[in-house]
Amino acid sequence: MDTSIIDDLFVFTILLIFALTLLGGLVRRLSKDKCLKLMHDHHVTYLAPDAPAVWGDMFVFSQGVQIVFDSPFVNSRDLSKSGFLIYADEILKAVAICRTVLGLTDQELGERKKQIARSVHPNLWRRMGRSMSNLLNVVRDAIVNTLGLLVGRLGGRGQLGAAAKTQTGKISEVGSTLWA
Repeated sequence: MDTSIIDDLFVFTILLIFALTLLGGLVRRLSKDKCLKLMHDHHVTYLAPDAPAVWGDMFVFSQGVQIVFDSPFVNSRDLSKSGFLIYADEILKAVAICRTVLGLTDQELGERKKQIARSVHPNLWRRMGRSMSNLLNVVRDAIVNTLGLLVGRLGGRGQLGAAAKTQTGKISEVGSTLWA
């Protein structure tokens, strides 16, 4: 087999992985948590294991949430606080984030029913989105496996092959970060 074809394929694969990793990172950076998005602009209670309960209107961002209190809170040092920021790593430690049905307005109850209906009975676009996500995961796995085979093929060829063989773990790591 002509080595220039293998070299071109290898360079193309590396560029494709680089581009897909950048795209996946951008999408991850801008995307919001699917569950928390359902509570955006609703009254919630945030329970953490090492802090008192916090409640107010929650606004969801890609890197965390903001809870705006119903009225400003004045602490023992006479400082006034109107809200609370919770970053993504702190949300993972939360005991619960609750949105009670009893405090919802009629409009919010209707929106909640629509959210439940969309989750239980997804429309065509949502099902296609899920299928596309599954397809992208299959493509990612195929690219990572192909790179692994190429590294194995280069493994017996001098210093370049030995250097490439030591990077096999890195290839798997890059593959796991694509659309993870």
